[in-house]
Amino acid sequence: MAFVDIENLSYTYPLGDAPALDAVDLRIEPGEFTVIMGCDGAGRSTLCRVVAGLIPRVFGGELTGRVTIGKGPDRVRPGFVFDNPFNQFSGAKFTVAEELAFGMENLGIDRQTMETRIEEVMALVEIKGIEDRDPSTLSGGQAQRVALASILVMEPELLVLDEPASQLDPVGAREILKLIKKVNLRGVTIVMAVQTMAHLTNLADTIVVLDQGKVVDTGSPRSVLTSRAMGDYGVEVPRVTTIARQARTMGLFHGDTLPISLDGVEKGFSNGSLG
Repeated sequence: MAFVDIENLSYTYPLGDAPALDAVDLRIEPGEFTVIMGCDGAGRSTLCRVVAGLIPRVFGGELTGRVTIGKGPDRVRPGFVFDNPFNQFSGAKFTVAEELAFGMENLGIDRQTMETRIEEVMALVEIKGIEDRDPSTLSGGQAQRVALASILVMEPELLVLDEPASQLDPVGAREILKLIKKVNLRGVTIVMAVQTMAHLTNLADTIVVLDQGKVVDTGSPRSVLTSRAMGDYGVEVPRVTTIARQARTMGLFHGDTLPISLDGVEKGFSNGSLG
């Protein structure tokens, strides 16, 4: 059995006219970094909410099918990170350190353990030195790191993120995504919804493409992003892939497979460069 096993899952929001998810089958292995893609309304965020356990518990609606998370008898508590980090904050704490302690306090974790975890996670997400700051005064990048840290201190085996870089500039987006990969390399299974694969082509293990609530493709980043069908589903193909495809029709690109990043792309061009 996979770590996340979804079988014949359909879901309709309250008062919804059509299912937001329709007969979804999906399996994610332990430690896998899975990216959910698709155009607006495809069901990206809805699928993340299902995996995180927020549907139907928080949103209501009608859910059918089966969702199993974890292996064996132990219950897995997923961690969920919102697209807007300020929505993650409790609003009841006045410092970053207090905010990071909030979830652990609700779980009844002892103070010494809380202090140790806060120190370790702040170092991991590179926010040491701002523990006494008011969370409402943080920059977007700092806030996203604190939001992520507030979940990591509870040591989830599964981390679900809904567009975690959507509020950030390109530099901040690249940094937060590399940070999420660092968490993944520590053994945490990642499920993340995104609109674009910018900065992710070398980080993700698997891409799942949704269209009108249905899974229409799944596979490695290379196999999915080089498929001609992606344009039909509103998936943004890397620019280098589009250029290489056009160059191939002109007899200028001779690589066996289309590139999805600049790594080694020059080998496929007849003159050995992009110029």
